[in-house]
Amino acid sequence: MEFEIKDDFFDRGELELLREFYKEFGLRKLEINLQSQMLPHPIYDLVRRASEHLALEFNYMIIKEYNKNESFQSGAYEWHIDPDCYKGTVLFLLTVSGKANFKYKDSNELIHSVKCVPGMLMLINSDLAHKVSPPEGADNRIILFLGYNSNIVKNV
Repeated sequence: MEFEIKDDFFDRGELELLREFYKEFGLRKLEINLQSQMLPHPIYDLVRRASEHLALEFNYMIIKEYNKNESFQSGAYEWHIDPDCYKGTVLFLLTVSGKANFKYKDSNELIHSVKCVPGMLMLINSDLAHKVSPPEGADNRIILFLGYNSNIVKNV
C-alpha cells in the first residue's frame, strides 16, 4: 500500500473530542507514547477503534497544530520522509480541523496532490516523500498522527 484516502473516518463529534483534548494542553505539538502514557477513555477508544478497523498497530500519537500566522516554519512544509523509526510502516494522518494541500511522491517519483479537509484520513507508506502546505483558508489546521515507532519498547 502506498497511499489511501478515507473520507469522514471520524464523525464531527469525534473530531471535536480530539480538538478539545488537544487544546487542553496549550501546546503546538502534543506527543504521546501509547505504550506508557494513559489517555482519557474516549480518546483511547478512538485510537483502538482506528487500529482495529484498519488492522494497523499504533504505539505513538502526535496531535499538532499548524498555525498560518506563526513565524515558525514547520519541516512538514518541505519534502521529507519521516524518521527511520517509522520505516516500513503505514502512517495515519487525519485532518481534525482546517484545510491544506498535501503532496506525496509515489514509488515511481510521480507527484500527487490531495486537498486535506476535516475528517479526511490519509494512510501513507512511511517510505514515501511528502509535504504539506501551510493551512489554507481562515482556520489553523490540527492533525492527528498515529504510527508505529520502532524505538519504543513494547510492553509485555
